[in-house]
Amino acid sequence: MATFSPRIDTSRSKVVVLSAALLLAGRLCRAQAVVSTVSTPIAHAVLAVSQNAARYTVGQRVRLAVTISAGNTRLDGVLRVSATELGVPVYNRHPTRIDVPAGHSIVEDVGWTPPRRDFTAYLITAALITGARHLRASTAVDVSSTWTRYPRYGFISGYGRQMGDHAATIVRSLTGYHINSLQFYDWQFRHDEPVELVNGKPADEWHDIAGRHCYAATISSLIAAAHKRGIACMNYNLIYGGWANYATLGISPAWGLYRDREAQKQVSLPMPAGWSTPSIQLFNPANKGWQNWLLSQEQLVFKTYQFDGWQADQVGNMGPLFTANGAPVTLWKTFAPFLAYARGTLNKAVIFNNVGGYGLYDTAAHSHEAVVYVECWSPDQRTYQQLQQVINDAHVWSGGKAVVLAAYMDRAASNRLAAKKPGRFNPPGVLLTDAAIFASGATHIELGDNERLLGNEYFPNASLVAGKILLATLKRWYTFQTANETVLQSGAVVQPVRVVIKSHPTNGTARPGTIWTFGARGKEWSTVQLINLLTASTDAWRDNSQDCKTPMPTGPLHVRIYIHNQKVTAVYEGTPDSPTGALHRLRFKSGSSPVGRWITVTLPNLTYWDMLLLKGPHASTPG
Repeated sequence: MATFSPRIDTSRSKVVVLSAALLLAGRLCRAQAVVSTVSTPIAHAVLAVSQNAARYTVGQRVRLAVTISAGNTRLDGVLRVSATELGVPVYNRHPTRIDVPAGHSIVEDVGWTPPRRDFTAYLITAALITGARHLRASTAVDVSSTWTRYPRYGFISGYGRQMGDHAATIVRSLTGYHINSLQFYDWQFRHDEPVELVNGKPADEWHDIAGRHCYAATISSLIAAAHKRGIACMNYNLIYGGWANYATLGISPAWGLYRDREAQKQVSLPMPAGWSTPSIQLFNPANKGWQNWLLSQEQLVFKTYQFDGWQADQVGNMGPLFTANGAPVTLWKTFAPFLAYARGTLNKAVIFNNVGGYGLYDTAAHSHEAVVYVECWSPDQRTYQQLQQVINDAHVWSGGKAVVLAAYMDRAASNRLAAKKPGRFNPPGVLLTDAAIFASGATHIELGDNERLLGNEYFPNASLVAGKILLATLKRWYTFQTANETVLQSGAVVQPVRVVIKSHPTNGTARPGTIWTFGARGKEWSTVQLINLLTASTDAWRDNSQDCKTPMPTGPLHVRIYIHNQKVTAVYEGTPDSPTGALHRLRFKSGSSPVGRWITVTLPNLTYWDMLLLKGPHASTPG
């Protein structure tokens, strides 16, 4: 088990709270500052802004912390804080005079109540103007009555005592990435008995399937810390798993799934040597006896812990299967009825792992799951284009529900290495895959406790680390996704967009050596996404060889976009590659040709991913 090592900011080991009324002039307002004594001064000034929750309800006040750290020289200037909604200003705080001595930091506390509108997001920008220098930083605010509309799914995978001691720190870190929901992976005592009872009461501690020590107090502390920051917590378990000695619990082999009609070989999943069970035995999700057993166990879970829903798991297509009576079982046909029954019985949100897309149509269309979740595997989700296709399929079949992809980066390296001597994720591969997923309308479960990234289907695997630069970049990317969630996660199907750039080849599919162009449309807007595959050598996303290279920046691009019947009134451009991810209004020209109506704009640059937002209604008939 990997132990938790709390991150200590040595530059703030000594904290002096100063309550000083700053002398301000004109429209400058008064400020209260928290000043940190810096034991090791940083060389350059740093500006950062963070929000106190991952999701806010309508009417809830937002608390922002603007941290200003002076480098080795005094920092004297004016701080401005503003909020925009898809590029349009909605809030401007009165400017504040800031004076930070060399080697010190202050934290400016800013309160703001967003407009009373549900399912809306805002980009928060802090700007510090000091003579010739302009420092900028950003974060995002998501105002949504439920997390399932715009999920940003993360994970928790360790439940030792130290994790509980630092629950608030762990959750605060994930809040910085706007993670608004967490899968609690492998927290349970057993798959067929998640909550161990000792003398009729839930156990205080136990060992999980891998022999890791788990504590009830840690789970409760993590859930409570998450709820304080608007983060939902999902209880993980298989829908059909029992341990090798399941009969000691009173579970009947008559409920099982078998490889043969004679019921001599129950389907099993072998576990590594030394684990708590040598195998997991599988049961028929359509069997009433099994349903009643497992759902009664899940009811005890929700009675014991304040989980918000069930993350239900499976392992994919296992070929021909039979009941104990010798009847053939088409496993995917059992999923939707089981999940619908579970949702009605538990009265909780249910998410189901469609492994490799197995059973996806039926569960997306008929099971009433809260969010569509797909664990991506070859051959059907091997390429960028196939990732986009499974997202489109999920949106169509579910009627526009949100989509989460589990796509494990650098998996071959994670399997080859070990946590005692870990390797590193390859940032370009991670970022290009996130660009494909985010721009196509879904989100990626990849961030978890201790700021780890997923490189493996066994979530506690820690054989790869992200590194500070990649984590800082991902924080910007999640801010960009959150601020633009209403267009990026609208549930609309994306499709190729005809884009012409004279200096570079474009393509509506993810073809290496081109700029990949596609988009989506709403009633009053459309998006055009540009992903830089110009120097890509493959369209496979996993980056198992860790040889994906950083795309070569293009420099200015003169772009012609064919708009069909849209009456474009404004064009905005934004990219998570910029320091703040802010949307900027662009000038555009319009015209037509035998091919169709078009507009032209000039983009300043394309590194990984750029988004154009075209505002204006679509005509009822082609223009």
